[in-house]
Amino acid sequence: METFRTKIVPATLAILLYLLTLALGMWDIYLIREIFLLIYATVTSTLASSAVLIADILVLVLGIIFVGFAFTTAEYHRKHFNQPSSWKLFAQTLAIEAIFPLLAFFMNLGAAGFE
Repeated sequence: METFRTKIVPATLAILLYLLTLALGMWDIYLIREIFLLIYATVTSTLASSAVLIADILVLVLGIIFVGFAFTTAEYHRKHFNQPSSWKLFAQTLAIEAIFPLLAFFMNLGAAGFE
């Protein structure tokens, strides 16, 4: 029973939190693209094909950065499993990733699924 409480429960929670950060990070990339297109259309009063090209390049760059972040944090969590620094990193990651859905909500982006 001690093993269950000290190893299995924290490991399950860590895996679920890690999957949540991955899903939220991918959704953030989509929201950043939509926010960029909204700002571009507002500033230039048109949505040109150049905006879509820039948005697609932005998605590619953010995707590469996110893959690096995912591998780096996975390795960090593996080395520091069940230590306060690992849980703190989860909390910081989720807090930063929660900014973009909130920003999309307050910008009234229909693409964010908040209609």
